[in-house]
Amino acid sequence: MFTSETKRPWLLWASLTSAVCVIGIFLIYWPIIRTGFSSVSSDPYDGQIMIAMLEHWHNVYQLQERPLDPIYFYPFKGALALNESNVLSGAAYSLFRGLGTDPYLAYELVNWLVRVVGAVSTIILARKVLRLGLPYAMGSGFLFLIVTNLAYRMAHSQLLFASFFPLGILLFSAAFEHLATLKGERKWPILLAISGLAAFIALWALTAFYSLYIFCFFLLAYFLAIAALDQRTRTKSTKILTCHPGLVAFALAALGAAVVAVLAIYGRALSHGHSVEGLRSLAGRWIDLWNVGTGNVVWSPVLASIYPKITGTPLTSSELSTGFTPILSLTFLGSTVWLVATYNSSRERPRAMALALSIACAIVALLCLKFGERAVWELFARFVPGAKALRVPMRYLLFLSPIVIVIAMMGLSRLPAFVGAVLFLFIAIEQIRNDLPFDLNRTAQLQFLDSIPPAPQQCKSFYVSVPQLPPSGNMAIDVFYGHSADAMLIAEIRKIPTLNGMTTFTPDGWDLHTPFAPDYAARVIRYAKRNGVEAGLCALDLKSKTWTQAD
Repeated sequence: MFTSETKRPWLLWASLTSAVCVIGIFLIYWPIIRTGFSSVSSDPYDGQIMIAMLEHWHNVYQLQERPLDPIYFYPFKGALALNESNVLSGAAYSLFRGLGTDPYLAYELVNWLVRVVGAVSTIILARKVLRLGLPYAMGSGFLFLIVTNLAYRMAHSQLLFASFFPLGILLFSAAFEHLATLKGERKWPILLAISGLAAFIALWALTAFYSLYIFCFFLLAYFLAIAALDQRTRTKSTKILTCHPGLVAFALAALGAAVVAVLAIYGRALSHGHSVEGLRSLAGRWIDLWNVGTGNVVWSPVLASIYPKITGTPLTSSELSTGFTPILSLTFLGSTVWLVATYNSSRERPRAMALALSIACAIVALLCLKFGERAVWELFARFVPGAKALRVPMRYLLFLSPIVIVIAMMGLSRLPAFVGAVLFLFIAIEQIRNDLPFDLNRTAQLQFLDSIPPAPQQCKSFYVSVPQLPPSGNMAIDVFYGHSADAMLIAEIRKIPTLNGMTTFTPDGWDLHTPFAPDYAARVIRYAKRNGVEAGLCALDLKSKTWTQAD
């Protein structure tokens, strides 16, 4: 399945890949590069929370915290499981912090690294597996870096782990092919490979559970499709099952161990989940497959005039704004039609694989939608373990981005070179946005953190008594995010536990939201007494930047 690059020097391949990554990163992040990183990619609150979670891992590697017990939601044990655990991104973040970067710059560099992994994996998938020409493979990686839906949603950095989709396909395909061609040689290399794949799955789940969960659906759909389409895949599958039952058993055991490890950490959180009603509100209608929000320079004006007529609501930039641009979508569809039309006359395995990838994309895209008032995903949320932990079905489209791009580029490769180049240019232009979310002010936040005096020696834990900013009128900020995000980051940087916190799920009995309510301080004291942490509890006033003993 993997072709050798005998006619092209490795140096050329590496140089082109590096150039693609540098240019793509530069184009997306130029607004903050030119200001010396005065801000980073996030909204003012989600980024703070993510940085606090990453700083927890930096403290873990410094042997100052236990892995499963971040020091927010104090004294709750196992708070790591209340959100995606960021194991891999935490390791990269800690490396950048160890090199001397501040928390905000380290966070941004992790985002860059994840994006580059996705671009390189997309290039390899296109070139080595689907056998696209080098220009089309490089074009695939470039488009992945600038694709409009991921550019808009990069405010939620965990969604950038769409990057792992092509990497996961590469690893699965390599393991499958190695098993199918294994003969009498030593088996320890394949045992190591299987163990590595299982470890990768576990670490991916413990970093970005959202994307891994959807990848499992995607991979199942892909494998069933390729098995139905390709006789060689069926033959190889039969050979693996009959000739290597011990290795199959080992693979299942390794994957089972990975699942057990994930459940050991996430188990309690997965038992909660989101409401079906919430899932319905965040599933899209068919038009949302092309919902690029209000900030796409090319298509938002067009969509704004069409969208209300179809949905009855105005176009906004929201959780539903994860769709693909029209020319990219049409190119993907055209490529899929060509794959279907030529399938009977072509027995090339790359085409069968590409068609199977297209089918898997269609199936996962269907899971994003609702028909009438019922979401397709709610069927899984009701009956499939862990499915209710995924809050926004429309986000699944983001994870399909690298696959949609590769299939579209396969279609371009079948056109005359000039026509393909023009279409590629149009696809690149239609990705441009004017609302990239560089809204977390790094300069101001570092100054704010520096302005907070050290906690008095008697303070063993704290809560934010007065938020940094007055009420904004935004319910989510005033009730949940404003005080919690600051408290989490201060806790992890100053290494003093906080009773506050904000994650996907919250501990049972925790009610320290709504800091502007008159009973907030009383709720904090009750919570502290109930959990035995009232001794040494301090209140931090972020407006006056003062610490006081909690009453």
